[in-house]
Amino acid sequence: MTIKKLFDRAWAAAENRSWVRGLLGKPDGAGGYTVEVTGRPNHVYVRVSTAGSESVTIAKNLGKVANRANLPVKMRLEIGGTYTIYEVDSTYYSAATTADSTNEFGVVKHTHRIGTNLEYEIEPERFEPGRVYSYLEFEVWINAFRYHYNGAWQYWEGGLIDITAYLPTTSTKWGWVLVGVDPETNTAIAVAGAEVATQAELLLSDLDAIAFSDYIPCGAIQCAEADTDSTDFTRYYDAHAWFTAHLDFNDLNDPSNVTTGTNAAGNSPWAARDDHLHGITDAAVTFVKMQDIATDRLLGRDTAGTGVVEQLTVGGGVEFTGSGGVQRSALTGDVTASAGNNATTIANDAVTNAKLANMAQATIKGRAAGAGTGDPTDLTGAQVAAIVGSGAGGVLYVDATDAGNVGTGEDNLASYTLPAATLTTGATLWYEISGTFAANGNAKILRVKFGAASWYVRSTTLQGSFIGRGRVIATGAATQVTHAELHVGTTPDQYLSTGAETLSGSIVVDVTGEATADNDIVLHTLVVGWTPAP
Repeated sequence: MTIKKLFDRAWAAAENRSWVRGLLGKPDGAGGYTVEVTGRPNHVYVRVSTAGSESVTIAKNLGKVANRANLPVKMRLEIGGTYTIYEVDSTYYSAATTADSTNEFGVVKHTHRIGTNLEYEIEPERFEPGRVYSYLEFEVWINAFRYHYNGAWQYWEGGLIDITAYLPTTSTKWGWVLVGVDPETNTAIAVAGAEVATQAELLLSDLDAIAFSDYIPCGAIQCAEADTDSTDFTRYYDAHAWFTAHLDFNDLNDPSNVTTGTNAAGNSPWAARDDHLHGITDAAVTFVKMQDIATDRLLGRDTAGTGVVEQLTVGGGVEFTGSGGVQRSALTGDVTASAGNNATTIANDAVTNAKLANMAQATIKGRAAGAGTGDPTDLTGAQVAAIVGSGAGGVLYVDATDAGNVGTGEDNLASYTLPAATLTTGATLWYEISGTFAANGNAKILRVKFGAASWYVRSTTLQGSFIGRGRVIATGAATQVTHAELHVGTTPDQYLSTGAETLSGSIVVDVTGEATADNDIVLHTLVVGWTPAP
């Protein structure tokens, strides 16, 4: 063999080894293949063999081969790590098997960024903290990262969030979906932006307009209503915002004069840190961290308008207890109560006569006999007599006004109402009357009535002055016997009767006259008295 043939063979072997062979298309998971790379014109997926497995890469297709699934092609690795397809591989494609130890047509391990939908990436590429990429359908993955919150370092271990609920709901619309982590709960969070027409460009200003509260944004995805998944890596955008403006801190490990736009200063562990959020979280300000206030003060605001908190005093019958509370002050005067006690008391000797209710004349405060226990009432003389029980009794009523009959018919000449329950069994009611019968022969009838019954009746044509008296004796709660007499000159007349008035109620005592002409009967006086039971 000549030296030239040796060189020719060596060159041919080197030429053969310089090619990378593969088949167009990556499996689509449904038994078919995807050839063209979405969003990257003139780029196609190519399956290549590696030791013990099959991998997928991306290569430029400059139009030298057709974009047909499973077409064998020959590629070269260009400067910059990009594969370029030169021609159809007219030899063969050696598919990898699990029994392979090496494969001369394979490629060395290489890196593809997360989200390119290629089957593997080397471990160093996973060290992209907080990076967001497609996982499956509408599930996206947020890589692990550390952040400082609430005065301590926190760790997001990485995890999934389903963004289905945040997709646009209007046909022919699309919009941003911003994903990140809620530092309060250390959970994945997503917020949808405004929807715009799919013909319009989604701008970063649209992304900036999303209100993301105090969440940590990590990545943003352009999503359309018509999307069936979120696997197109060209729609993913970095949205990291873990860093706030620099803050000032003192050397005592506490924030002091916290402002934006200046570098952290001091020698404390807080100094020179600007890679995490600083702020006061809810419920973090304890009482000891508040400014000192004077004794017996409340915090609030009395000055008109919104403004700074003020120290307030109390007054108007309110006071501090001295043990961490507020109470009503003690009441003094006619009505008293101890401080903080709602039980009030009328002071001794505080109720004067002027403060009592007004009373009718000739009455006294008390409660009538037989009325039972209850509130005081204004008692009449008879009711008082019933309580006192005087053995001589007493006068209940006096009427000394002349009253005469008018023409024919019966006319009332005098009247008295006996209060209820004045009489009890054994007690008596008496009366005395005086008057004049006219000097004529007209028929005259004089009656004294006890309720519905006639106590005394006298029909006469006598003339001159008359004097009469009578008595009702209570024999029971609703039974009585009566007797009466009348003297006209030297002529006496007696009258006996019975009654059935209910003594628990009031009873009317009437004196009436019935005659022919005016003033045939004139009554001068009526006196009613009462005698208690023995």
